[in-house]
Amino acid sequence: MGQDDAYAVVLYYKYVRLCETPEELEAFAVAHEQLCSSLHLTGRVRLALEGINGTLGGSSSTVQSYIEFMQQQPQFFDVDWKTSQSDVEPFPELQVRVVGEIVALELPDDAYDLSLRGQHLTPEQFRSEQLGTDPESFALIDVRNTYEFNVGHFAGALNPKTRRFGQFPQWVRDELPMLQQKDKVLMYC
Repeated sequence: MGQDDAYAVVLYYKYVRLCETPEELEAFAVAHEQLCSSLHLTGRVRLALEGINGTLGGSSSTVQSYIEFMQQQPQFFDVDWKTSQSDVEPFPELQVRVVGEIVALELPDDAYDLSLRGQHLTPEQFRSEQLGTDPESFALIDVRNTYEFNVGHFAGALNPKTRRFGQFPQWVRDELPMLQQKDKVLMYC
């Protein structure tokens, strides 16, 4: 299969208020599934009032068309799209589902405020923060699960020792005294 014919995969998520009511979210899900189907995309999209989380695959051109369409929507113009190529069709079917959370944090809705997000760093900025700062003055947290941490991690990274992401908030609560002593916290997944 030539590069022009290759399949592509896109991963993305964004915490953004998609809709005001569950009924509006259901309608958004139907429209989004129609969009993905019209582009012959397969994979999974999770939708919640708090945002969107997707992993989709298709031909390189249809994945690019999807990204371009989404970027034209005001709430998605700044999504950090992660794309890769594949020689095989990556997913057997399309699933667009309304869920309680786009990433399972297992927190009640009133436990977090979407306006209190951290600053997204480019890889270059992330590395600069690591190199230009006294290692004792910041915490570097690998928020992936223990298996992924053991596969490889940055030197000095803290391992929350989680099996699923929903366990991460408890680790933060347990380690909050240590984290509050740091000038900054860097996290990666």
